[in-house]
Amino acid sequence: MEPNNVHISRAELLLEQGRINDAVKELKNALQQEPDNAYSYALYARCHYAKGEYSQGLEKIQQAIALEPDEAYYFYLRGFAYYHLNQLAMATTELNKAISLYPYHAEYFGLYAFILLDDRKYELALEKANEGLELDPENITSLNARARALNKLKRTDEAVETMQDALSNAPESDFTHVTIGFNHLERGRHKEAQQHFREALRLSPNLHSAKEGLKEALKANFPPYRFLLQLGFWLAEKGQGFRIGFSIGLYILFRFVTSMAASTPGIRWILVPVIILYLLYVSFSWIGSSVANFMLLFHKDGKYILNNWERYTAIAIVVLLLSGIALGSTAYIANMNINLTLAGIILATMCMPVSRFEEGDTMQLRSVKAIFTSALIVAGLTAVLFALLNSSAAGIAVGIYFVGLIIYTWTSGGWDRN
Repeated sequence: MEPNNVHISRAELLLEQGRINDAVKELKNALQQEPDNAYSYALYARCHYAKGEYSQGLEKIQQAIALEPDEAYYFYLRGFAYYHLNQLAMATTELNKAISLYPYHAEYFGLYAFILLDDRKYELALEKANEGLELDPENITSLNARARALNKLKRTDEAVETMQDALSNAPESDFTHVTIGFNHLERGRHKEAQQHFREALRLSPNLHSAKEGLKEALKANFPPYRFLLQLGFWLAEKGQGFRIGFSIGLYILFRFVTSMAASTPGIRWILVPVIILYLLYVSFSWIGSSVANFMLLFHKDGKYILNNWERYTAIAIVVLLLSGIALGSTAYIANMNINLTLAGIILATMCMPVSRFEEGDTMQLRSVKAIFTSALIVAGLTAVLFALLNSSAAGIAVGIYFVGLIIYTWTSGGWDRN
């Protein structure tokens, strides 16, 4: 895997310096000279990874493996992509292959430990991290994985000691600062997390994980989103079964409270705030991230860390929400046509599908999620238009929209959101 031409050598140096686009130019030149150079494809994959483009990077590393099917490092890089695409089973398979081919690289065990962490197998993750540190006591990935595993196992003193070791071994490690940042974020210390994410970005301005971490830490300045974030971390540790049970349990409780409020007027004043809180929680769980993004538009750092799609989505959701509330409330208070009230409700509830219509879906409307989301948005706009025109077809259009919305809210959680 040693570079054998000047373009590859330059690409390695530029990649190390974070000059990703320049590195890509060198790799294109290298591949023109040697189209069957597997290492060039591997470096190309790393360039994609550095920009958070894991699917594109996966395509490049597939080409490297096709050319050199016995190179352990390439299987590690393929596992790295699968890990970031949240395909943990496939990532595990790739790491097992890499380790079987070359069981002496601490980095392989460090990534394996991170996969186990995401799978909530904290004891096994600690074992893998320790295996990596036996091979190389200063391996940054294994040190970071060990710190996170200890943190998850509530062995806080050991976790702090390991993080300090990682920083002392590599004070300029962007990866270490990102890991420490996420440890702080999970513990509700978003101010401390911001410091480490900023330091990681100072070291590597294009580091995708640091940008995402800083974005979440800045959004945590907004108290409702901070509550939602911490609840998400807590639920994530409990597993999928608990999360499903939690949602169902809340809904059953909501139905019970609404029934009690309807049948017992004397205690209604106590129960109505509970109903309102539940509805706010459900609504904010859908649009909270986009509303927090809107708040970041007025933050001195936040406005630079959002991409264009996030900015446009945040603005669209706030406009839809305020327009819907204003129209629906005015129509209801003034006893105007019921269609206008429904139009306001539709505008406000359209925030839900819009908030999940992510960048990329608009470029490839081939997934079920993208098609369903697009159809629901079109149905909503059609229903609003018919309602405003007081069309005889308004009732049918509104009915179609709300049936679609109910189906959407119950099924969208099952769609992948890479």
